[in-house]
Amino acid sequence: MKRHQNNWLDLLIILVTGIVVLRHASIPSWIDQGYPAFDVVGKAIIWVTGIVLPAFLFLAGYLCFRDTPRKPDVRWFGQKYLCGLKRLVIPFLIANVLSWGVYATAYKFAPSMMSGFLDGDWQDPLFVLWKGPINLSLWLLREVIVAFLILPVYYFLIRYTWGAATIAVGVLCAFHLLPETVFWFALGASFAILPLRIQRISLWMEQHPLPTPEDTFDWCYFVFLYHYIPQLVMKKIGVMLLPEINSGGLIAVWLLNALFLVLGLSAIYLLLRRFAPKLLAVVVGSE
Repeated sequence: MKRHQNNWLDLLIILVTGIVVLRHASIPSWIDQGYPAFDVVGKAIIWVTGIVLPAFLFLAGYLCFRDTPRKPDVRWFGQKYLCGLKRLVIPFLIANVLSWGVYATAYKFAPSMMSGFLDGDWQDPLFVLWKGPINLSLWLLREVIVAFLILPVYYFLIRYTWGAATIAVGVLCAFHLLPETVFWFALGASFAILPLRIQRISLWMEQHPLPTPEDTFDWCYFVFLYHYIPQLVMKKIGVMLLPEINSGGLIAVWLLNALFLVLGLSAIYLLLRRFAPKLLAVVVGSE
């Protein structure tokens, strides 16, 4: 691994990535089908991982603004947009195009493996690249891209109302007048933009350094971008391989799906980093 750094934020990124993968490894079609133990475990996992939406968007909002200077100018926002193009838009498009290729190939050679997913929507370019998108888990990233387009609006509303705008957005979301995603992104941005410093926690983190690999974010981002499509197939194969459908087997399919997916994508990430670093840099937008 590359050199280490003290970064507690990396731990949060790893946890959120793990929650996303575990959530999407679910097999909800088997819940309430007469498997009591699986129902208990499955519903518990779904309840716990319900934090994925606010956690992901809070973290995205914070990361977008964490290095904001006191008085950002037009040039700074221009650099931010360039970074967003490389870090958000291009990886988003690449992941969806590759996912479309997988769907098209599967529907041609193994349609039974993809039955029940998307129906004919995978043939609609607008659905593939935006409305869905075809890599369904990337709707979270789509919401971040939308927020990124109005980055200055977020900054000025939060900075010059001292967070009152974020509270107002929360109220509007509570009455379903704005999507919930807007509030969580704004809340994360508020913690980066406003001088909200919790001194005791900051001091404790400084006194207890956490070594993390330098490329933690790139690794987690790669797992997030490419975990969803393989999981669709792995879930079906996992259930098909069970000698008998029971609660234990269904729980095992769920948990092992998430574990094997993370291990497999981590191996691919390491191979790309070793043999095709420039390609990897484009895929995760690090260059």
